[in-house]
Amino acid sequence: MSQVRNMLRGIACDRQEPPNVILRRLDLAQHALLRHKVVTVQVSGT
Repeated sequence: MSQVRNMLRGIACDRQEPPNVILRRLDLAQHALLRHKVVTVQVSGT
């Protein structure tokens, strides 16, 4: 879990993009690096 959370933080800090683009980049990275993990994300609007 911490691997994915840290990956998400790095991707989110790298560029200012909408959440859907950030989550797509996370999904691509997760499939490339952590093939056998399932990730659930909750997005809340502020």
